[in-house]
Amino acid sequence: MSLVHRVRRINIKDIQKLKGRRPIVALTAYSATMAARI
Repeated sequence: MSLVHRVRRINIKDIQKLKGRRPIVALTAYSATMAARI
């Protein structure tokens, strides 16, 4: 459970940072987050 929460936190921060840099990477990270949720 802790791992999932940790990954979510990291993913959110990564997406926010990557959004300004590379949209493609952000999209991949977002897809990974959605897949991890399910």
